[in-house]
Parts: sequence; C-alpha cells; structure tokens
Amino acid sequence: MTQKGKWSDRAQRYLAYKAHVGWKAKVKVKELFTGDLSVNITLYFKKKGRVGDVDNYAKAILDGLNKIAFTDDAQVQELFVRRIFVDVNERAEVTIRESRG
Repeated sequence: MTQKGKWSDRAQRYLAYKAHVGWKAKVKVKELFTGDLSVNITLYFKKKGRVGDVDNYAKAILDGLNKIAFTDDAQVQELFVRRIFVDVNERAEVTIRESRG
C-alpha cells in the first residue's frame, strides 16, 4: 500500500478491519506460535452478493494476527478459507495449528 493509497476509503476499511482482528485476537491468544502453521478461516456473511473476495479477508486477518498470534505470517504454510452465508451473526472464525510437515 502506498502512502497516497493509505487514505482511500478502501484502505481505511482494510486498516480498521486489520486492527479489529488484532484487538479480538489479543483477548484469545495466550502465546505466540513460533513454528510453521496451518490456518483455517471461515467467513460468515448475512447475505449473498458483493461481500468481498475471500483472499482479501484472509490477508487482512493474517496481517491483523502478526505479532499477536504468530511472529510473522510467513510462518503460514497452509491456508484454507471459505465463505458461508447465514441468517445472523456475521463473523470470522480462525483456527491456527502448528503445521505437521
């Protein structure tokens, strides 16, 4: 993201979401993972339609977890992301495990 691009509406939404992920993770994460990781992300949305690309959500979530759940997102060796449409309670659920190989 360039300096100029940081001020766009889209960039501001990304930065706010990334910060939100970090704050939520600080409550749940007890210690940093230090080895290779496998990450599973499930995104729950209320309605079908234009809700954003799953890879963009994954990037924001992984960036938000940097230095909170793991040292660096380069530790992620395996990533699974899926989107599910539900009637209530939009959320993202993230499971992090040490990679087995």
